[in-house]
Amino acid sequence: EQKLAISSRSVANIIRKTIQREQNRIRMLNQGLQNVSFGQVNSVRLNVNVRETHAMLLDVLSEQHEQHQDLFNSNRLTFSEALAKLYQRLNPQIDMGQRAPQTIGEELLDYRNYLEMEVEVNRGSDGWLRAESGALSTGEAIGTGMSILVMVVQSWEDESRRLRGKDISPCRLLFLDEAARLDARSIATLFELCERLQMQLIIAAPENISPEKGTTYKLVRKVFQNTEHVHVVGLRGFAPQLPETLPGTDEAPSQAS
Repeated sequence: EQKLAISSRSVANIIRKTIQREQNRIRMLNQGLQNVSFGQVNSVRLNVNVRETHAMLLDVLSEQHEQHQDLFNSNRLTFSEALAKLYQRLNPQIDMGQRAPQTIGEELLDYRNYLEMEVEVNRGSDGWLRAESGALSTGEAIGTGMSILVMVVQSWEDESRRLRGKDISPCRLLFLDEAARLDARSIATLFELCERLQMQLIIAAPENISPEKGTTYKLVRKVFQNTEHVHVVGLRGFAPQLPETLPGTDEAPSQAS
């Protein structure tokens, strides 16, 4: 460990550069989220800040204060243990519990533990609000999380397209179970968001869903000549904003068994 040891300043620089890289990625995600709107939500954004306690730790590591070098010059402590004891020395008000210094130090080497992230939504005259359960409807809360997930997936797609040099059209599916727990307004909000983000929404328990959009399938179990069959009835949506059907496609409800 002595041969492979690096200075505390180097560790601080590595963590800082990693944090800056991730903050740049968040900024790129926010650019995509600017155009996301659904329900009463006009836009969504992510706020990422460095925790004050951890920022102070990085400052001390970078400056290599002499008063703390006794921790890193000790042969009895690993680097992780020295880092944990320095954190405790700088933040005596924080209760570390029964965790071992080695465990705490390993957590302090992970840049993700240095960051605080908040999700905010813009609701017009209300301005930017924290995306909390009390501030959003059920549909808006689901839509907010889904829009962030889509932006993350899109960034993966862009990176894959760049590395492979192929322009592949992605197929994005959203599966929603227990939709009966949502009211019609919440489901309409999800329909709106999926249409804007070009996602395929597949919902279970469709009794609350209007047949105006998409295709609603009803599955009924029937017994015929002592044999059980599943009877499937599909009703295609008739909303005017849906794309026109191909020539020869039947608009009437279809049946299959």
